[in-house]
Amino acid sequence: MNNPLGVVIMYAHFLMEQLGQHPELREDLTMVVEQADRCKKIVAGLLNFARQNKVEHDRINLVELVQKALRSVPPPVNVTLDVDNRMEDPLADLDADQLTQVLVNLVGNAYAAMPTAGP
Repeated sequence: MNNPLGVVIMYAHFLMEQLGQHPELREDLTMVVEQADRCKKIVAGLLNFARQNKVEHDRINLVELVQKALRSVPPPVNVTLDVDNRMEDPLADLDADQLTQVLVNLVGNAYAAMPTAGP
């Protein structure tokens, strides 16, 4: 899986260099690169799990992590997602990739559970 993902990342970077007259596509291509990188990390995580390797914890800003995770799961039409970012200390020691995967799965499942509209 890493080889095809590497090709996707390479071509996305190549397209970003060629944008010239279409800078509005940069954000979309950046998302492609970020998500392909995330996929590579998920594959590495699966390999690490199979090998029983230790999880890596870093100091992470939860507000930023949630915002970034939610950008990769746009809501369906007529569905809104409200996030309360008020917290005293948004820093936590955790594995950002694993928590991002959990958030993406939860939000994706929630969207799938209400395909026509949210409350």
